[in-house]
Amino acid sequence: MSAGSGFSNLSGPLLAIGGSLHNVWRSAPLAPAAIAFTVGATADRVLAPQPWMVALALLAVITSAAFHASGRPLWLLILVALVGAGRNGAAVSWTMEHDLASLLGDDPIPMRIEAVVLEGPDITPAGKTDPLRTSPLPPRYEAIVAVKKIWIAGEPTPASGTMHVSGSGTAPLIVPGDRIDAVGQAQLPQAPSNPGETDSREAWWARGVHGELRVADRPGDLVPLGPSNDWDLRILLSRVRRWASSRLAAAVDPTIEPLAAALLLGETNRLSRENWDQYRRTGVVHVLAISGQHLVLLALFLAMAGRVFGWRKTALAVPVACTVLIYAGMTGARPAALRAAATVGALAFADMLRRPRHLPSAIALSWIVVGLIDPGDLFSTGCLLSFLATMLLYWATTGWSAPPTEQEDALARARDMGRSLPWRWTRTVLLGIAGAYGANLVIWIGLAPMVAARTHLISPAALLVGPPLAILGSLALLPGFPLLLIGNSIPLVSAGLGWCVAMALGGCSHLVAWASTWPGGSLWVGDITIAWLVVWHLLLIPIIAAQGSAGRLRAATPALAWLALGLAIALAPPKRTDPWRCTFLSVGHGGCTVIEWADGTTTVYLWQAQGWAVGFLFHFCGTEVSTGSMS
Repeated sequence: MSAGSGFSNLSGPLLAIGGSLHNVWRSAPLAPAAIAFTVGATADRVLAPQPWMVALALLAVITSAAFHASGRPLWLLILVALVGAGRNGAAVSWTMEHDLASLLGDDPIPMRIEAVVLEGPDITPAGKTDPLRTSPLPPRYEAIVAVKKIWIAGEPTPASGTMHVSGSGTAPLIVPGDRIDAVGQAQLPQAPSNPGETDSREAWWARGVHGELRVADRPGDLVPLGPSNDWDLRILLSRVRRWASSRLAAAVDPTIEPLAAALLLGETNRLSRENWDQYRRTGVVHVLAISGQHLVLLALFLAMAGRVFGWRKTALAVPVACTVLIYAGMTGARPAALRAAATVGALAFADMLRRPRHLPSAIALSWIVVGLIDPGDLFSTGCLLSFLATMLLYWATTGWSAPPTEQEDALARARDMGRSLPWRWTRTVLLGIAGAYGANLVIWIGLAPMVAARTHLISPAALLVGPPLAILGSLALLPGFPLLLIGNSIPLVSAGLGWCVAMALGGCSHLVAWASTWPGGSLWVGDITIAWLVVWHLLLIPIIAAQGSAGRLRAATPALAWLALGLAIALAPPKRTDPWRCTFLSVGHGGCTVIEWADGTTTVYLWQAQGWAVGFLFHFCGTEVSTGSMS
């Protein structure tokens, strides 16, 4: 095959992607700005320019735009990209003088700090007995603090920055805004210890946290010093979230309260490790994440209430937007809440300006807003999945056919009137179920590659339990919102709302626990290359831009073929030429040796100073385990 023919074969998909990008930009004018902002933030992470370089480039672009009017749209996009680079650098990359990052390393050193609590303490309950652990995990607490003073080897050292403080045992009696004096082992946030692990250091740096202090469970190692006079927005938001959490805890069953706190306030750390793992393996963690579902339901509830009182759509925009922002603040203004609030707020802003709602433009605007407020969140798994899921949901529910004409609409109504009332209800329910499962299938297919690349997990169980869990979650959210405000102050009302929340979340727990036991409900996969992932998401662009069922099916054919190829490679058993393979891993509580045998079985040896624990696993991350021990 000649080079010319090979290029012609490739030019078709490339032209399709280019044309689709043009259609997307035409329908969502803010999309180029969102892409430019992302390019700038990515460039800052990869190239790590100095602040003076970004400032000089900004000055050059502004000067060029002033003298070249014809190219101002391009200069404007470059300006947005530089703003993205500067905002990401200020929040993530650039450090101030005497920052903790310049004093700490990978090896822990003894350190004493005096700091102000910004968030926390968040408490994680003790783990249950695990056959692969010599002792169960103790309860843990963690907090985010702003460092004021530090002592290294007894000598005071100038330092500033934000630090993650953690410890085991009983949590100290502190609240956001309190001063503390703590002693422990300090180091940079933990880097990945094994191939394929989540890079927690990158995640903490994205939040502006440049160090961690591990405090021993000994009296006097963490001492509260009383309230501080510091004012910080993070302290205020944390106090509001703790207040809402206490109101919720007073109104719901204690057995269901951790799940309610996770759903309504995003406090997933209070779930047991076993419950969290069930949601993770069944692929429905999004049910517990603060998302657009929460705020859309809240906005719909307010809109319905406003219509009952005769308010017009434009008059409802301001109270809806304010309530959404208040709820985002009550959740601590965490990244997921900011993403959802930005999207809903953009739609409410369109109502205020009497402009038609346009979800693609709202998504692009909310992406820019999130990048300006919390640029470190742009590249997190939750943020990427959240925005991609929103776009896929919009695509799955619109654009499949042209709007019906007046004749077609009248004919459809006539046909519907000819059906009996029970059949009309049954048909409506069946169509709703089919639509929910169809949208769930589209979102699952679109998200599965990124989920597999980030977590090495594919969860077919989510295809069946996703829609029922979304309904149960919505049924828990609607009575849960007022509980955050009234708590148990109105006994009969609070008891009724608490019962509704408990019933809905109890159904969630039982359904997830059952789905987690299904054979094949979750599958572990190997690494997925970034090149394959980039091609997959580029192939999604023509699908999202296409209109009509025929056009979308044509655009989906190459993407589905690419997906099938990737899944076949990921799920295929590795080709082995050696009789066995031995891997040494760090597991945090000792050492681990993994021996993979030629027959497909895996032997795992875990040890601590007390002795050896031996486990035989059919899959390293599987559930079928038999253990023994030898000293």
